[in-house]
Amino acid sequence: MKICYLGYDFFYSCLEEIFKLENIEVIKIFTFETDNKYNFNCNIEKIAKENDVPIKYSRITKEDIEQLIQEGCELLISAGYEYKIPVFPESKIKQINIHPTLLPIGRGPWPLPYIILKDLKKSGVTIHKISDEMDKGDILIQEEFEIQSNEDIETISCKSQIIAKKLIIKLIKNLDYYYKNATIQGKGEYWPFPTVEQMTFTGEMTINEIDRIVRAYGKMDSIVYVDGEEILVHDINYWREKHNYKLGKIVHKTNREYVMAVADGFLVLRYFEK
Repeated sequence: MKICYLGYDFFYSCLEEIFKLENIEVIKIFTFETDNKYNFNCNIEKIAKENDVPIKYSRITKEDIEQLIQEGCELLISAGYEYKIPVFPESKIKQINIHPTLLPIGRGPWPLPYIILKDLKKSGVTIHKISDEMDKGDILIQEEFEIQSNEDIETISCKSQIIAKKLIIKLIKNLDYYYKNATIQGKGEYWPFPTVEQMTFTGEMTINEIDRIVRAYGKMDSIVYVDGEEILVHDINYWREKHNYKLGKIVHKTNREYVMAVADGFLVLRYFEK
């Protein structure tokens, strides 16, 4: 089977697993330019180079897919690809997408923070058919996992990636079966890209409220303003204590940390950038 893969490094382990399969040929890879600070594609580039597969950075077009079909491509796999993909009939090429939530809940471009912000008790990974409407294609296969109380975006990302690479191999090996037994999605929920306001916390908030925001964005940064200056926060610690400090005030500094007074205690900003 000839395959085209579209994505960046978030699900790159899926591509690694695909190359281990017998009778599978990846004939082209589509990715996009990344900042290599928050989003990366260095592993995708490395895999393409090691396996001598052509890689393209521009948006995939209808003409690109028509060319893939002419070259015998049977399956197009999207895994975190940022552009809308032209949809073709299944009789010409099968097109699937790997999505890091239990669809139909959590449609959208970056759903992972909402899993924590909404205090969900479970999430998962879904592989579905690509459709004209975002993340609404028929479900082919999915698997759930539990969300623990201390989860952050990094742990949820890792869980999603581990499950995704297992599901994509299971799907490819039994592609016709899963296509035959695909299920239509229900109404579901769409989660839009988070706003700056959603990513921002203040000293007036409680420790639990702040902790949830910081865990939801992790290394992608949450935001706090100190004396009018924006600070990008990667990680925090804290303790609860009654105090009379002005909320949001930095009451102590070390070589690397700031201590901020908040509604029900003190917040230690451990990893941050100004």
